[in-house]
Amino acid sequence: MSVVSLFISLFFVWMFGLSAYHKFANMKHYSNLMSSYGMHSSALATAAVIILGVTELSAVILLCVAVTRDIGLLLIIIVLMVYATAMIVQLISGQKRLQCGCAGPSSEAEISSVLVFRNITLAALAFLSIVIPEQLPSQSFQALCFSITTSIFMVLVYLCVQQVITNSQKLIRLKNL
Repeated sequence: MSVVSLFISLFFVWMFGLSAYHKFANMKHYSNLMSSYGMHSSALATAAVIILGVTELSAVILLCVAVTRDIGLLLIIIVLMVYATAMIVQLISGQKRLQCGCAGPSSEAEISSVLVFRNITLAALAFLSIVIPEQLPSQSFQALCFSITTSIFMVLVYLCVQQVITNSQKLIRLKNL
C-alpha cells in the first residue's frame, strides 16, 4: 500500500466510521430523513438506515485490513454514488429543502448540486486510492506518521468545506427573506 493510499484510507475510516455511528445512535432521525426522501413505510425507512449503517461500518472494517482495503474502497465508492444519486433524484423532482444527513443529525446542510459534486469527488478520491501505484511504500515509521498527519489535515479540510457549504446555504436563505 502506498503512503497516499494509506492516508486516503485513514480519512475514509474516520468519515464512514462517524457516519455509521451517527446512523446507529440516531436511528429515529435517519428513519425520518429516509421518509422525507420518499420511503413512506417507517419499517422500510428503518431497515434502510440499518443497511446503510452496516454497509458503512463494513467498509470501515474492510479498510482496516490490508488485503480487503480495495473492497472497502469499492464499497465506499458505491455508497457515495448511491447518496449522490439520491440527492440528484430529489433535486430533479424539485425537493431542494431536504436535509442531506451528511454531517450528523445536527447538520443544517441541505441537498444541493455542490454536495453531489462533493460526493463524486470523494468517490474519485477512493478510486484513486485503489489505482495509485505502490511506488511509495508505507511500511516505515515516517510514512505512517506522514499518513496520519495528512489524514488529519484531510479531515480538517473536509469539515471546513462542509461548514462553508452550510454557511452559504444559510446566507442564501437569509437573502431570500
